[in-house]
Amino acid sequence: MRIGWLAAELGVPISLGNTFLEIGVHMATALPEVEWLEYSFQNFDHLVETPIEIRGGYA
Repeated sequence: MRIGWLAAELGVPISLGNTFLEIGVHMATALPEVEWLEYSFQNFDHLVETPIEIRGGYA
């Protein structure tokens, strides 16, 4: 985050690579100069017997 704010102070655009789960989304919204965010859907459902299902916004 410090590097991101330093880049913002200097007007340098930021590109966030693929991060673990949704951490990159939170970082992108917290930093002012983010132009690109790489997000890939990681299917962790195969690791559990009963994956969490979301319906109507609720798990």
